[in-house]
Amino acid sequence: MGKFDLYVGRSVLLATLGVLLLLVGLDALTSIVDETDDMRDGYSFLDILIYVGYTLPRRVHEFVPFAALIGALIGLGRLAASSELVVIRAAGVSMFSMATMVLKPALLMAAVGFAVGEFRCTPYRAVGDESPGFGATLRVSRSGAVWCLEPGRQYVCAR
Repeated sequence: MGKFDLYVGRSVLLATLGVLLLLVGLDALTSIVDETDDMRDGYSFLDILIYVGYTLPRRVHEFVPFAALIGALIGLGRLAASSELVVIRAAGVSMFSMATMVLKPALLMAAVGFAVGEFRCTPYRAVGDESPGFGATLRVSRSGAVWCLEPGRQYVCAR
């Protein structure tokens, strides 16, 4: 049973990581394209890359649930396409055991997503929001308040 656990778990985990990489990459790319509209004298392409880099942990945190679902479906689909799930069932593995084989990498991805969300998203997002592209319009104070200056209008504070 240990070999089946590793085999199914590896298949699901690799598919999940591939989907996560694809989703985060596409989101980062669209963010880079969107940020190029805001380029001006003090905001260069390097600043855009730095900002998007600082927001990557938040993007990973947002896409982990979708990647886990789609990755599990792709991983199991690959196994089913080559009849490997049938072979595992024929070897005497119960449906409950097969479900736990899939659940283990899903729980691992959930733990990674939780850890990224709790320990990496907030500090990096605050640094990214204070990058040169947003320096004139958005500031995050140490108390957690966000100050925004709308050009020619007023200051707005959100807590």
